[in-house]
Amino acid sequence: MVEDKQAQLLINSYDNIEQLTSRILESNYTAADPLVPALRFRGTVVQAGERGTGCKITGWQRNVSRLRKMDVSLPTIITMDVDSDQRIENIELDPGFAGSKGLICSHTYLNRRLKTLLQGRVLDNSFIHRVKQENTHCAHLFEVLSGLYSYYTMLKANGFMDLHARGYAYEEEVIDSYADDGSLNSLGTHVCMGREPLRYKTSLQNILKKVGFTKNGALTITKGIETDFSLNGISSVHGVVNDFTGLSGFLLRCLGKVRRQILPGTYVRMFNSNLYPGAYLGMLVQAVAIRLFNDNYNYIMHAVTALQRAEGRPLCVGALGDQEEADRWFPGFSFSELV
Repeated sequence: MVEDKQAQLLINSYDNIEQLTSRILESNYTAADPLVPALRFRGTVVQAGERGTGCKITGWQRNVSRLRKMDVSLPTIITMDVDSDQRIENIELDPGFAGSKGLICSHTYLNRRLKTLLQGRVLDNSFIHRVKQENTHCAHLFEVLSGLYSYYTMLKANGFMDLHARGYAYEEEVIDSYADDGSLNSLGTHVCMGREPLRYKTSLQNILKKVGFTKNGALTITKGIETDFSLNGISSVHGVVNDFTGLSGFLLRCLGKVRRQILPGTYVRMFNSNLYPGAYLGMLVQAVAIRLFNDNYNYIMHAVTALQRAEGRPLCVGALGDQEEADRWFPGFSFSELV
């Protein structure tokens, strides 16, 4: 039992933004379950440009899990220079990027893809459609970019007051999961500069006894799962889910509670949360597979691949089978670049 614990942020202090990238990649972390850690850190930093023109935005994510009896850390860091007209002058995927499928999650290809999609474009309402997974070819890129957009839009709706006051603004979140007698619990902490930390907890009761995997590796719910969500120690959402549509609905209700705390008085769609259904379900599949299959790397990757494919089509580069498939779905991707 870890009821008295709280999810611990990775960065927390932003006094030295110049070292942000190295701190994301190298900072130590603590886990609610040290034997089977399952954490996702994420955040956004917006720095004012020189003489008040434009800004530099850094969106980031770092996933930690246990594979092959070792802690594996998978970071995604994206920096973006935006001019005073909100036009994206430059965008870069940091070379420290690591996807769940190793080399096939090609930094070279994905960085090139980002530049093709976004460089020279305006950071406006069309941004979210442009960075969807089917366009970026990577779920992590979508999660980081959509979170970055939500926080930037929040600052914009408030007249960039936090940015003007200190020269930078930030938000950071962690979700930390642990198993307890067949149940899976996730502790979350979310902080926006200038606001009190928000803490939440999701509980999926007896989920490890009520799910299974298909032959293709897809996670299925076999019996109704009792769910609970508490916010700042107060139970806020409760129900029973029978399938992943129901689970997504539960998560959206949770996200609505968080949104009213994080984004008060603004109508901004909240992608900058680990509770966003697509992000949460990805974490859930891996956390369940690791626990049910005793760190069987091949089967865990089989389950992850099921997330990355739909009706025989790869949604992420990590799910590609061969060059013929790449040529069809991801033109410009070459397996020869991985060597």
